[in-house]
Amino acid sequence: MSSHSLGGYTQNYTIANSKKVRDKLNRAYTFNTAANPILDNDLKVSDKIKNELDKKVIHARVQGDLVSAGLKKKLQFGQLQTYKLKEEHKNEREGQRILNRLHSFNPMLSNVLNLTKKAVDSHHVSHWHENKLNKINKKEAQAEQEEKQPTE
Repeated sequence: MSSHSLGGYTQNYTIANSKKVRDKLNRAYTFNTAANPILDNDLKVSDKIKNELDKKVIHARVQGDLVSAGLKKKLQFGQLQTYKLKEEHKNEREGQRILNRLHSFNPMLSNVLNLTKKAVDSHHVSHWHENKLNKINKKEAQAEQEEKQPTE
């Protein structure tokens, strides 16, 4: 099984709630799957099922993607792999066109353009099949996240 975004959440919901699916499941991959750190009651599984699924399910996400950000806080089952856009592809960001159109309708949105630009760009499914990503380890992802948080 493989899926992206909302399809990833639907896939995870099915895996968590269907023994028939789990019994037939060899491998499952999600790409920037929808994951809410608060609203996940339907994805809770027993420890036994979690151990089984941790070996079969891989959740891949691009750093900066807001849709899959919930996986960082609460991973119900499976393994999390984090990727970032390669440097040479950062100028090709398709999300910029969408944001420019929104900004043309409402110039007051300029304050949030930088935050949303990366989030929109990070979510594209095309990154997964066009070799635009570098895999990063958990320590690297955590260090980058801490750098971006303001210090007091």
